[in-house]
Amino acid sequence: MTEDTLTGYQKLGARVFKPALVLALVGAMTGIVGWLANRRGDVVIGDGLMTAAGVATGVGVTAALFAWAGYRVGRRLESASGRRDREQAARVWQLTILPMAMLAMTAAAMLAAERMVHGAADGLEWATAAVPALYALLLPVMVMNWDAHARKMRKYLDDELIRAMQARAIIAAFFVLMTGACGVYLLGLWRADWAVIALPAVLWAAASTASLRFAWLSRSYDG
Repeated sequence: MTEDTLTGYQKLGARVFKPALVLALVGAMTGIVGWLANRRGDVVIGDGLMTAAGVATGVGVTAALFAWAGYRVGRRLESASGRRDREQAARVWQLTILPMAMLAMTAAAMLAAERMVHGAADGLEWATAAVPALYALLLPVMVMNWDAHARKMRKYLDDELIRAMQARAIIAAFFVLMTGACGVYLLGLWRADWAVIALPAVLWAAASTASLRFAWLSRSYDG
């Protein structure tokens, strides 16, 4: 990894952060307009604006978080000595920021799932509701270093200590998943629609536990 690459993380973060915040703000304002339109009885316009607002806000917040993380990764990589330290630091930052970025998408997925179970969803909301199923798998895959980048960097990201941290992170996520699944099952016995709406939150909690637990352990061992 060259110095140009390290500086590139910071440049990209600085370049993307402000436009991402503007997009999130525009999305929030559009949501307010859609809500007001619903209050006036313009349901079609209001629902369309609120759907667009959810997508814009989610993308803006996610991009802003990634931009902030990119800047911090650049700072962290510059101070790291050795390729192994740099690659591991970058992976820890990825696993720290992704759960926070995906929280906004989880909220959007729960809203989309609510409209689906009530028969009022369109094609975009079907896609939004399906997103949690993808990142619920993505985060554990990254924790275990099974993604394409990690396989290429295996000699830097795989040792006995990392494997021990991976095991502890996945075990913690398993217990969170089982607890959440049991809770959603009991909820579904009473209100099946609420159980479907709650599932994205359970998937996010379990996947984020694996990601953040690994990141926390890595930082603890680094001192």
